[in-house]
Amino acid sequence: MRILQITDLHIGEVYEDTFGVDVRKNFVTILEKAQQSAPDHIVITGDLCFQSGDMEIYNWIHDRLESIQIPYSIIAGNHDDSKMLADVFGLRHLMEGEDLFYKLKLNGQDLLYLDTSSDNLSKTQLNWLKSKLSKGSERIIVFMHHPPAHAGVPFMDENYPLKNYQEVQEVLLQSNREIHVFCGHYHVEKTIQMDKLSIYITPSTFFQLDQDSVAFKVDHHDIAYRVLEFGPTDFMTEVTYFKGHQLKKVV
Repeated sequence: MRILQITDLHIGEVYEDTFGVDVRKNFVTILEKAQQSAPDHIVITGDLCFQSGDMEIYNWIHDRLESIQIPYSIIAGNHDDSKMLADVFGLRHLMEGEDLFYKLKLNGQDLLYLDTSSDNLSKTQLNWLKSKLSKGSERIIVFMHHPPAHAGVPFMDENYPLKNYQEVQEVLLQSNREIHVFCGHYHVEKTIQMDKLSIYITPSTFFQLDQDSVAFKVDHHDIAYRVLEFGPTDFMTEVTYFKGHQLKKVV
């Protein structure tokens, strides 16, 4: 099974200045590269919108995902509106209160999708996660926007972490299962290993941050996706980068 993860699109409104980055062209490029990679499934892990949830932006993304004819699944980030996203992508039946979370099984593998659009993982989801982790002992894969840990990226750890990451981390570590968490939000590439818990932070299709800077500082504008491949006993993941696009300056 081959899954391709894309995260932190930050698509703005038409003609909106997105710090000089052509985010729409970046997304189109990533989808073209995705088609060449020929995954079985694509997962979008949040921050589809530049600032906040926008129906036109969700519809634009939806149309392009549908056009490549690769099955996909999707979750919200802190710059999204979960209800609006769910309406556009036909996921409203999966919502519980304000949260869009669910479980899929692909090729025999359980995939859990969590909603951290409020910068927290809600009590409802925490209880659901505990329940899902308590049933069985096989490997499980989790997709969420925020990493459930500090990641050694000072600007993000200090200003924009998952607010109850320690509580979420405890739930994950209490399980005796092999757990792989795939997230975004930090605009960096990073892997964190804690016993049987592996956390993979995937770079953005917008820009990447300087991992060492205490202040906001862009490191580079290359864009990326992550591939994860797995079978009954094997597991592999890697990130591939591509050149990003800048908006043309009007003289």
